[in-house]
Amino acid sequence: MHKLEITFKIIDVETSELLTIKTYSAKSESTKLKDNGDPLPIDSESLFSESLQKITKKFIKHISPHKAKLSLVFEVEMEMSEIYNAIECLRKGNTQNAISILQTTLEKPNMDTITQAKIIYNIGIAEVMNGIYEIAMSKFERAIKLNPENGLYPKAVKLVAKEIQAAQKLAEQNVHTE
Repeated sequence: MHKLEITFKIIDVETSELLTIKTYSAKSESTKLKDNGDPLPIDSESLFSESLQKITKKFIKHISPHKAKLSLVFEVEMEMSEIYNAIECLRKGNTQNAISILQTTLEKPNMDTITQAKIIYNIGIAEVMNGIYEIAMSKFERAIKLNPENGLYPKAVKLVAKEIQAAQKLAEQNVHTE
């Protein structure tokens, strides 16, 4: 088990006044078993990294006044296991690997436009998960051009447009407070 505890002090840089002190902690565990002999060594660096990620998420959640929560549905294609693999990567948070799988799949020859639209839409979802809304928006708009009959794609555009507006408002607020 690895326990990490970090204390943050928020200080007003103009007045040097201490605004708040907050301590965050996280625990990460790993067990490795072996049938015979000594157990396998535990990777303490990965446990430290995992704990640090947990604390970072807690800290960002605490100080960030804006949290994007979008509900988007993945598009699947029964004959393409690559899409399922990419979706599994997305569910595990490995967005770069998912995008790579989807882009490689998109390069297959003789693919119909509906399947292309599904893949591009899923790339858009991955970009939303990365917080890169402008690229996600362009992917969703491209999916609409390829398959205008699919009702998911315009909904995704509307949701992402709202997130872009919220992010812009937040940026404006931060500019005004600096």
